[in-house]
Amino acid sequence: MDHPDGDDTRPPLSRRRRGAVVAAAALVAAALAAASAARPDGFGMPVAGPVPWADDPAASVPPLLRRAPLPPAPPCDPARLGPLRTDGGGAWHTVNTGPRRCTLAGRPALVAGAGAAVRTVPAVRGRSELEQYPATVEPGEAARVVVEARDCPATGPALTAPRLVIGGAELPMDGLPVSEGCPASVSDWHVVPPVVGGPARVTVAAPPQVRAGGTAEYTVTFDRGLDECPVYLAQFDGAGAWRQLGCRWLARTYTMRLAVPPDANPGDHRLGWRAVWPDGRMTVAGEVTVRVGG
Repeated sequence: MDHPDGDDTRPPLSRRRRGAVVAAAALVAAALAAASAARPDGFGMPVAGPVPWADDPAASVPPLLRRAPLPPAPPCDPARLGPLRTDGGGAWHTVNTGPRRCTLAGRPALVAGAGAAVRTVPAVRGRSELEQYPATVEPGEAARVVVEARDCPATGPALTAPRLVIGGAELPMDGLPVSEGCPASVSDWHVVPPVVGGPARVTVAAPPQVRAGGTAEYTVTFDRGLDECPVYLAQFDGAGAWRQLGCRWLARTYTMRLAVPPDANPGDHRLGWRAVWPDGRMTVAGEVTVRVGG
C-alpha cells in the first residue's frame, strides 16, 4: 500500500521472486516466438480486402483424419437399406436410409435364379487399413462389401438375378460378373469411415464466365478467421494440384486463380475446392458451376 505522504513502503521483491517473474516472462516470450515461427510470415497481420493469391505448391498433404470406429449397434433393417450399387472392381455398397445407427456384420450369403445358393469363399483381397469391421453406419452412410469371381473363367453364362442375402431379405446385384457354377469371393461387411470435418466452413464465389486457355480469379471465404494454415486442392472438372494457402490470421476471404484448360469445351464445368488442415481434418466446399464461353 502507498504511504500517505506518497512514499511506497512496500519491501523490494526478493531475489527468488524476481527470478520467478523473469523466468515466467521468458517462457511467454519463447511460446510466442514458437507460435510465430510455426506460421507463415505475416500470418497474424490483418489485411484489408481479400488476401492476394499465392502460387505456393504444397510441400506435403497431411494424412486424412478419419472417424474412430463406432460401437456396435442393432442390426440394420433390410427395409431401410438402399439398393446395392457397384463402385467398380467388385466393390458394392448400400446406404443406411433409416433414422438410427445400425450394423451389418459378417460375410453375407449370395443366391441366384429361383433362390439357389451360390457357393462363396472368403474374400481374395486383404483388408485395407482404411476399412473398419463390422459396418456400423450412421444414417446416410454406406456399408460396403466386395463380391468377385474366383478361380473360374468368365466364359460361361452369368448368374441369373444374383441377390445378396441380408437379414432374410434379398438385395439384387444387377451386373454381378460371376458365372454360373463358379464360386464367388465375398468379403465381410465393412465401412470406410468419413474424414473428420475441418474447423471452418468455406464457400466459393466463381466468376460467371471464363475463357478456355485463360486465367480467371475467384474467391473462397471461410466462416471465421484462421489460427492454422491448411493446404488446398482446387479442381477444374476433377483435375488440379495441391497448394499452400497464403494464410492471414484475421482474414476470411482469399483470392484464387483458375487456369482454364485450352481444350475446355464451351458450356458448364465443375469447380471443386477442399482444404486439409495440419491435423488431417478436411473442409470441402460444395462444387460450383463455371461456364466456359464460346
